[in-house]
Amino acid sequence: MRTDPPLEIVEGYASSGLNILDSVGTEARTNVTLHTLDISAGKPAMIFFLSDLHAESPSCDLELARRIFERALKLKARIIINGDLFDVILPSDKKRTAVNAIRQEIIDMGLNVLGNIQLWVARFLQPYAHLIDVIGLGNHETAPIKHNLVDPIEELTKLLNTESHIIHRGEYSGFITYILKPTKTRTHVYPIFHHHGKRGGKSLGIIEFSDHLVHLDAIELMIMGHNHDTEVHWIPRSRRLRSGEIEEYKVW
Repeated sequence: MRTDPPLEIVEGYASSGLNILDSVGTEARTNVTLHTLDISAGKPAMIFFLSDLHAESPSCDLELARRIFERALKLKARIIINGDLFDVILPSDKKRTAVNAIRQEIIDMGLNVLGNIQLWVARFLQPYAHLIDVIGLGNHETAPIKHNLVDPIEELTKLLNTESHIIHRGEYSGFITYILKPTKTRTHVYPIFHHHGKRGGKSLGIIEFSDHLVHLDAIELMIMGHNHDTEVHWIPRSRRLRSGEIEEYKVW
């Protein structure tokens, strides 16, 4: 039978999706192999998955976000942000823009709205930047890329990256792989598939989750976002043994 996973899912903000062959993200896909997580001491490695913070929006519960990041800092957890870190409702967005669409302290910074949003979010994330491994794109980031030729995640990583730690700018979907080290001499790959998501509705991401499984193989975890549900999907694998019993097993 399957034993407890070596990764402890501490915070999950997930679920929704888009068939991986559909529009956004088909040309470019995240493909990042990250550093080794040493779990030889018997303690699980911890990864926080966050999505859809919309940080500069007044609707974002900034104190809750700060508590989550502080918890990650205390636990020395790794962090993956799966898109829509920004809200990026710019004055050129005639459909959604409003006077109260951006926090007042950002408005007070001056006329360079997009640059000030990036700087403000960078200041918020700076104490936790060494824990963040990947920040992916969401639909709120692909919109300014398409309409304003500005990549807010790319610019943010330039503000946060240092010689000692690089935050990878992810795509809308793709693969993030950690290397686990359960003993001094053994390592295992731990592949994660992320997709920001596109569909809304009340399916809680189950339909989209199933769509992805048709096309994916040999992944341990899938994370999705977009419709602001709170689910993490663990990927079980099953096989029929010669004895006739059904066994659940880890990919690695």
